[in-house]
Amino acid sequence: MYELIILALLMHWPLHGYFITKISNEIIGPWEKVSRGTVYPLLRKMEQGGLIRQTQLNDERYNTSDRQSKGYEITQAGRQRFLELMLDTTSGLHNYRRLFHIKAMHLNFLPLDEQLYLIGHYQSYCQTAMHHQTQEARELLEDPEQRRAEMGGSFFDSVLDYMHYTADSWKVELEWCAKLRERVTGSSGTTNTQSTSH
Repeated sequence: MYELIILALLMHWPLHGYFITKISNEIIGPWEKVSRGTVYPLLRKMEQGGLIRQTQLNDERYNTSDRQSKGYEITQAGRQRFLELMLDTTSGLHNYRRLFHIKAMHLNFLPLDEQLYLIGHYQSYCQTAMHHQTQEARELLEDPEQRRAEMGGSFFDSVLDYMHYTADSWKVELEWCAKLRERVTGSSGTTNTQSTSH
């Protein structure tokens, strides 16, 4: 996930490591934090792998006390790796909801058909999760008195409430996907030239 975040940020602009860490934490926070001790070794590894390279940042807004003008930019190999990570729909399915939220911020670097593919894939993922919770709740209610006796009334009610809540939360995700699809198709006439430059 951190590799995707770093490459995605560098698709937008060259950045100093400090700002990569700061923006990454703004994205994944508030409870999870990525330290400079995690980011900088990863940056070195990505640089050694040819995905990014050091560059001079002349813009004053990037100046910090730590190696003030030196930052990172993405390479062509890094752009290819970014596209591979964006289009990967098989890894990390247990955490795919969070991963897609990150991808959704950078869809503009993909062709329209690939943007729609990712949105459609996530919609299917959400529908599967929603249907699972709905079906589990339905089965729980087939013989509620027996299940209540087996589980205990308080636990039964809590489980049922949780199933309804999670089904509703996936429904909200689906509504967001529909809005995301509308935004993508509505702005399909404009392309981000950064995705093909360098």
